Amino acid sequence: MLRKSKFRFHDPDPAVITSLDKSLPISQISTIQQRLELIQAALLKLEVRLIGEHFAKAITHLCGEEKSLVAAFSLLQRYFDQNNRIVISKMRNSLVSDVFIRGLEYRAKERNVENLQRIENVERSVFAALLAMAEVLTENTLRSVVNALVTWAELGLKPYATREERGRLVIVFMFANSFYESFNSLALPYFGQLIEMSVKVLHFSNATVTPGVFCLDFFAYRSLLLLFGKKDTMDGKEADSLITQVIDFVGNCARHPEFFTEDRATSLIGPLTDEIVNSKLAGHEKRCVPHLADTLYRVSDTHPNVFQIVLDKILLKTRNGRAKIRYRALLVVEAIFDKAGDGIAPHLPMVMPFLSELLEGEFEKFLTFYHQLCKNLFGNFLIEQYF
Repeated sequence: MLRKSKFRFHDPDPAVITSLDKSLPISQISTIQQRLELIQAALLKLEVRLIGEHFAKAITHLCGEEKSLVAAFSLLQRYFDQNNRIVISKMRNSLVSDVFIRGLEYRAKERNVENLQRIENVERSVFAALLAMAEVLTENTLRSVVNALVTWAELGLKPYATREERGRLVIVFMFANSFYESFNSLALPYFGQLIEMSVKVLHFSNATVTPGVFCLDFFAYRSLLLLFGKKDTMDGKEADSLITQVIDFVGNCARHPEFFTEDRATSLIGPLTDEIVNSKLAGHEKRCVPHLADTLYRVSDTHPNVFQIVLDKILLKTRNGRAKIRYRALLVVEAIFDKAGDGIAPHLPMVMPFLSELLEGEFEKFLTFYHQLCKNLFGNFLIEQYF
C-alpha cells in the first residue's frame, strides 16, 4: 500500500464549524455544532460497506452547496483507515464514479468568477478524501482510481469539447500536483498518460501556435484552444490555471530522471518554450516567472544534454517582433541563469550575441532595462567586454 511522504488530513471539525451561519447567536451556534458532531460520531459507527450509496445520494443532493460538500467529504475522509482496507478496495471504483467525480462537477455548476475560492475549497476537500483513500489502497487497486479520473478528464481534449469537459483538465492536473505533493515519487507510476496529455494541453492552449500544425480542420483546432474567456472571466482564469498546473506538473515530474526520461523531456521542450509567446492569455508574465522558468531549469538540470536546446529556443524568442515577448523571454533567461550559477559560463559565447542585438537599433528604448539585466546576469566585467 502507498505511504505518503507528507500529508496532513484536514480535521473534520473546522468543516462543520464553517458550514454554520455566523449570523446566529453564539449559544445557538454552539448547540448546532454539538449536534453536528454527535451526528458525525454516529455516522462513523456505520459499517463502511453501507456508506457508498448514501454518500452518492448526498453529494447529488448537495451538488451546488460549497460548505455542505466540504463537510461531506471531510466526513467521508474519516472512513478511510487500514481497518477498512478490504472493503474500501472493493468499493473504490463506485466511490470514484458516484461520489468523487460528482463532487468535482461543482466547478461546472459554479461559473461566477467571484466564487472561484468556493470551487477551490470543494476541490481541495475532494482531493483530501481521495488521497486518504489512496493511502489504504495497494498500488494496483489505486491504479484504477487514477485511470478513471484521467479518462474522465481526457474528454476535455476531444474536438468540440464542452466547457464543462475542458474544465476537467484543470481538475485532473490540480489533483496530480496534490498527489505528487503528498506521495512524491510514489505517485510517478500513475503519471504516464498525464505526461502525454501535457504535450497536447500546452499545444492546444497556445493561441500563437500556427493553425493546421496539429489539426487540419482550422475550426476543430480552434475548438481545442481552451481559450474562451477574457481577462478576469471564469473561462480566462481556468485557462490560465490549466497551463500553470500543467507547467508545475511537468516540473514535479522532471525532478525524477528515471521517470522523466530524455525522450519525455525532448517532447515537452517545444511546447514549454512556446509558452513564452503565449501572451494573449491573461496571467502570462506570472506563468513565465516563476512557473515556466523553474520547470525549464528542472528539465535542463535533470538532462544536461538538452540544456543547449532549451537555451536556443528561449533566446530565439528575444528576436520576436513584440517587445512584451522579448521582455518575458529575458525574464525567463535571467531566472534560469540565476539558478544555474557558474554552470552557465560555457554557454556565454552563444548568449551574448543575442543580448547585443537587443541593445541596437529599434530596441534602443529598452537599453536601460537590457543593460541592467545583463549586469545582473554577468556582472560589469562582461558588460564592458561585450558592449
